[in-house]
Amino acid sequence: MTLSTITFVHKFFLPLLATTLLFLAGCATPYTALMDYKGADAGTVVVGAGISQNAGFSQVGVTVRRRGTPNVASVDYSGGGSFLSAPRDFENQQEHGTITLLKLPPGEYELFRYGGNYRYGRYIYYFSPRKEFSIPFTVKTNEITYLGRYIVHGIPAIANELPYAARLMVDDKRDADITVAKKKRPALENASVTSFAPKVGEFIAPSIQVIR
Repeated sequence: MTLSTITFVHKFFLPLLATTLLFLAGCATPYTALMDYKGADAGTVVVGAGISQNAGFSQVGVTVRRRGTPNVASVDYSGGGSFLSAPRDFENQQEHGTITLLKLPPGEYELFRYGGNYRYGRYIYYFSPRKEFSIPFTVKTNEITYLGRYIVHGIPAIANELPYAARLMVDDKRDADITVAKKKRPALENASVTSFAPKVGEFIAPSIQVIR
């Protein structure tokens, strides 16, 4: 099993209403080129996103980018227990989350950002890395690219149940996650799988520590 950790800090907060309006106003344009891709040459990226039990987060997400372009695609998981919570593809005593399939054009990509948020009253607090990092991967036509399972663990403030920072754990659960992916999309049953999940000892960025 491969585990990688990334330390996150409290980045900023906004009133909930204002944040919602900004999200609705900006969510369509940056993601259209990749999120709406329907070409016959598409490959499939499989990635898990989740939250540790009792972490305090409302939503977490991972973002990938086609290298050399501004085009990005985002995988989000809302698991905070509200009516907006996403269905859970995995859950145990440590964590819960979803497995997402992205159809992307063939090419070179990188996973470069991860983030999370939680709500406190009328405010929404965001977490993200201090610096971008890069986990490169390749998408090939009619093949599966597996990136790993990304789980956010909250680090609570002293005398406060709310998290002030977070640790990201990247786990290679390809057998379980690919099984879920093929159930979601039976046409992938015979597709070959290449894993780009970080490995123990692999250097990713100064802010990332790889552990076993």
